[in-house]
Amino acid sequence: MLIETFQKQRFLKQSGDILTTSRQCEMGIVYPDVKFQQAYDWLRDQYVKRRGPLDTRQALIWGWPSPYPIEAYQLNPPMDKRVAAVHLWVEVPDELILETNFESWSIVLNRLLFDEDSGLTLEKDWEKLFDTKWLEQHEYAYELDANSAQTVFLYIKQEWIKKVKYIRGLPLILTIRSN
Repeated sequence: MLIETFQKQRFLKQSGDILTTSRQCEMGIVYPDVKFQQAYDWLRDQYVKRRGPLDTRQALIWGWPSPYPIEAYQLNPPMDKRVAAVHLWVEVPDELILETNFESWSIVLNRLLFDEDSGLTLEKDWEKLFDTKWLEQHEYAYELDANSAQTVFLYIKQEWIKKVKYIRGLPLILTIRSN
């Protein structure tokens, strides 16, 4: 799948063929809010459950199916101009990608329940994030497509990079979520 991701420029300066992001850059560690930490740890557990093992030292890399759907970036949101950044187009193998709904992720991130009447624990209820039909039926999401999808994956191989655009600054929300 062709994925777009935003990373700090130093991401490309790593030695070797495999590019990763340190776990220290993951949301819950950079932004020490316990509720966010729980959501990101849960997502890591879901990645292991649905895609396979991951290195505990590496963060998940966030991306979006190309073309990049988030309008806020196109509308020039507040930018952290101190950041030398890159916009990457990367062909990531499907088996490494865990895809979720962009809007529905906020339910998990904010420690809310999708269905308060279900009697499920918070983390069991959050598994609805991967049930596209349920999300659509209950109006938490529209059809999962390029306008509502987001992805996480473990690494990028140099050979997967199809295009690089150097930019000054990252959207502030991506600065928090990215390497």
